[in-house]
Amino acid sequence: MNAFGLSPMLRLQLLSIGGTGVFVAGIAWLVGGAVPPLNGWIGFGSIGFFVAVWAGSIAWIRLTRPPVDDTPDGWFDNSVFCYWLGDIACSIALFAVCPWFPGPVVVLVVMFSLLGGVIQALSTVRTPDHGPRGLAAELAPHVMAAFAIIYFFVFRDSHPLWPFYILFLICFCAQLQLFRTMLQAALDRAHAAQATAEAERDARTRFLASASHDLGQPLQSARLFFDQSARSSDASARATATIGARQALGAMDRLLRQLLDHLKLEAGSMQARPVAIEANVVMAQIASQFQPLAGLAGVALKVTPSRLLLHADPDFLERALGNLVDNALRHADSRRVLIGVRRRGDRARIWVVDDGRAVAAADLPGLFEDYVQGADRAGRERGGFGLGLASVRRLMALMR
Repeated sequence: MNAFGLSPMLRLQLLSIGGTGVFVAGIAWLVGGAVPPLNGWIGFGSIGFFVAVWAGSIAWIRLTRPPVDDTPDGWFDNSVFCYWLGDIACSIALFAVCPWFPGPVVVLVVMFSLLGGVIQALSTVRTPDHGPRGLAAELAPHVMAAFAIIYFFVFRDSHPLWPFYILFLICFCAQLQLFRTMLQAALDRAHAAQATAEAERDARTRFLASASHDLGQPLQSARLFFDQSARSSDASARATATIGARQALGAMDRLLRQLLDHLKLEAGSMQARPVAIEANVVMAQIASQFQPLAGLAGVALKVTPSRLLLHADPDFLERALGNLVDNALRHADSRRVLIGVRRRGDRARIWVVDDGRAVAAADLPGLFEDYVQGADRAGRERGGFGLGLASVRRLMALMR
């Protein structure tokens, strides 16, 4: 907004109206006397009617809508309507009065109209979140050029260079459409990048809130257990408190390691080093690592024997499998978890299957995204940062 309360979009439209009026008045003063009265009334009257409707629509919208909507997207529908009305009015004028104009003046009129097409091409580019652009908006920048092509063909006897004019107009339309397509694609990419940045910002905001909560819980537990151990005179109570403090600190260590590993993956500082490894060896290591946790949870953790030889990074594969098993043990409320592998062509598919509760349908689309946790449920352990399955996705991608 400027000191007069006019937005850039409103100033552009008023400038366009003024420029159109001055140009038409100048042409009428220059060669209007050579035009038959009826043709003059039809030609110049159609443009005058269009300018009046255009100005009236601007005044009506400006008085009935908040100034905050004075943006290209806010004026989009009105602009497309005015573009078509203006192109039709200019086309009527072109056929009504231009046959009596000298050839150079006709060319000047057409060039001025093409300038309007450039403005139309620029202002009919809009962001995807404002709805479809529509065929009317796509064709608007080319309407006047199309009528000019028809004009030069119909009155070709008066314009010796008419083939070159038509070729120029066709090339102009093609280049204008290419320019508009490139501009729209650039705007779409910028809009998508902005949406991605906003989504990542929101995800990190949720992550910080989750980190504050999830790291605070074991820290508070460790502090309470430590105080209990220091103040209690009973050896059994002190031993129990020591075990509790050790478990709480272990939970903090697990959360911090998960966070640091994921940040390394996100930064791209980890590279896969695939080698030949036995599937049985990896699965047995994972089962051995998680047997204590499975025993505490009352879950039977089993491995299906396999003779397959895998080509993978041992550390990456172990981390990915570990995250999947940990997720099944902590969140699925299951009684059995099975780790197995099957051949699929020249690839192997490793399974971590549990008989617990299914993933909610609402959680499925973003299940493997960063900082995403499933919906809360009664009796379900939450914890973590929502990075376990996201790390699995990144680790697997690095080993493709």
